[in-house]
Order: sequence, then C-alpha cells, then structure tokens
Amino acid sequence: MTIKIDNGILEKACKEIIETILFCLPNAYKGTVYRIGKPPHMIAKRITSGSIDEDRKIISWGLPEISEYNPPGKKFIDYRDQPGRPLEAMAWCVEKQKSWTAEAPKNDRRSVRLQVEGVWEDFHHMEPVLVRKDDLYADNGSGHEYPRNSKGEIIWKDCDCEVVGVIKIHFQPNTIKKESPDTRVIKRLSRSLGTELLSHQLRQHSLDAMSQLAKDKLQSYNILA
Repeated sequence: MTIKIDNGILEKACKEIIETILFCLPNAYKGTVYRIGKPPHMIAKRITSGSIDEDRKIISWGLPEISEYNPPGKKFIDYRDQPGRPLEAMAWCVEKQKSWTAEAPKNDRRSVRLQVEGVWEDFHHMEPVLVRKDDLYADNGSGHEYPRNSKGEIIWKDCDCEVVGVIKIHFQPNTIKKESPDTRVIKRLSRSLGTELLSHQLRQHSLDAMSQLAKDKLQSYNILA
C-alpha cells in the first residue's frame, strides 16, 4: 500500500468500515477490503472479509480459502485489462479509479467466472479508496514509477489521486443499482477510510521522526562523551 501503516491498525480500520456498511445497508450481507500496494507493482491483496448473519447482529470474519487475492496478492500486470484474458472488476476500479456495480450478474462483463465457466456470480458493488497525491507525497507523486496498461500508456499520469484500496460489498439479489443511495453511501465511506488511513500514516511518520531524533541526540552525546 502506498500508505504505510501497521498491519494491525490497517485491519482494524478495514473491519470498522465493513461493519459500518453492513449494519447501515439492510441488503448488504458481505464485505471485503483490499489493499493496493505501491507502484509500480500495485499488488492487490485482501485484508479482511466479513459476513453478517440473518438476524443482522453478528459479523463473522475471515478470508475465503481460495482466492487469487489472498496473501501474497496479485500484481497489477496480472489483473489489468489485457486482450486474450478475462476482464476483472478490480482492474476497472484501480486503472480507471471508478466504481463497478454488478447489478445484473448474468450480464456482468467483468465477472471472471461468467467469462471462464459461464457461471454468474452475485450482486455486488466495488469502490476504489482514493487519496490525493498531494497528501501522499511532497512531489505530488512525480518521482514515482506508475505501471502501464496493455496499450503501453502510463496509468494515473494525469490523475490527482492514487488508489490505495478497494471496497467490495455483496448484496441480496436485485437490491443494488448503479448510482443508487447505497452506492453513494459506500463512496462516502470509502473517502472516510482513505482519510483515516492517511491520518494513521502521518501519525506513524511523526513517531518515526521523533524516534530518529532521539537516536541522533543519543549518538551526539556519545560522540561528545
């Protein structure tokens, strides 16, 4: 992840955002948050997944047993749009920095299972977690090497933001639509998650700077002694 924070803090923040969405949206029943690693590899990796019970009181946590996005994750070059292989919703969210809503799974052109096996999946919405480059880097990210798409074009070159994560929420059949109130709620919460992760990083940077300052002072005292 471009944002560097403790794994425990990251998982806690992701669980809290999933809890908020599942408890607030009555037709949502499962959520997953993925981290997007730093350029140029931009590895997409599941952080945590949660499913709410039928009474909508208890959330069970854990990653699915089999998934290409389980640790260690999947590199951008392996999930980007590329001729000759199935299109993925992850690629759309990361490369385009746009959300993807599977409101008609039977016709979802970015469902890998539908393209490969002819089996349609469930109704879901995926939302990228965006953070402004100005907030991440002193140089607005100009010194970073971004990957290229299958056409050889550098992605995010003219974008103000980077994708640091992706939220995926599963819904009951026929209860989710593009640009619906539910998708707008998820978009707002994705912004909140981005802000929270950024604040954790800034706090960590401050602690690291203080620790380094203490070490430098101790070294100076030892030299003088």
